[in-house]
Amino acid sequence: MVDSHSPAKCEELFSAQVANGTWICPTHITRKMDAYADNPSYRADPRLEFVPWMQRQVWMADADDMVARDPSPEGRRAYLDFYHAGLALTAKAHARGVKILAGTDANDTYSFPGSGLHDELEELVQAGLSPADALRASVIRGPEYFGLTKEYGAVEVGRVADLVLLDGNPLEDIRNSRRISAVIFNGNVYRRRDLDRLLDYVRSQARSPSLSIKTIWAVVRSELTG
Repeated sequence: MVDSHSPAKCEELFSAQVANGTWICPTHITRKMDAYADNPSYRADPRLEFVPWMQRQVWMADADDMVARDPSPEGRRAYLDFYHAGLALTAKAHARGVKILAGTDANDTYSFPGSGLHDELEELVQAGLSPADALRASVIRGPEYFGLTKEYGAVEVGRVADLVLLDGNPLEDIRNSRRISAVIFNGNVYRRRDLDRLLDYVRSQARSPSLSIKTIWAVVRSELTG
């Protein structure tokens, strides 16, 4: 796919997307999993402690399967090239005026719910978007796409007052979006100590055998009902 890429057809597609108001949501972290599925450091992500045991097994099996498709150095390089090609295409689409959305496919393998968005913001910056454009893809473009700009996307009177307060400027370094000092959500203020307590609760639940049983039952029920 990388070798057969046609820049001319790509430009034609971008022109059509701009003309028709078509948006793209690249979700680079899913392709990063394909490329890094054999990387021990990537697979030992410390956030796995917040993922239920049964779901971790599913993720590990999926990563193993991705490697097994072609474990040769050439095969692994092909997946890495595909991942990098996706980043390059996002940069070109953005430069051509195609609107970009930040998405994660949360709960897909190594797509961590919540914090996965920070991963994707960093991917967008790696692709070539400025930190401001990456944030815009999440904070502003999302409400625009769903027609919710009267409620979300700005700090103004009459808007939904959900805010994340940071200890660093994400416009200087997008990684500062992870330095969360407090969250204001649904009229409630959650300071860092409150957020840490919530994380402790999630961590303890992830170790719960009953939660793994519920996860298994949810998968079985999904299979039975189609």
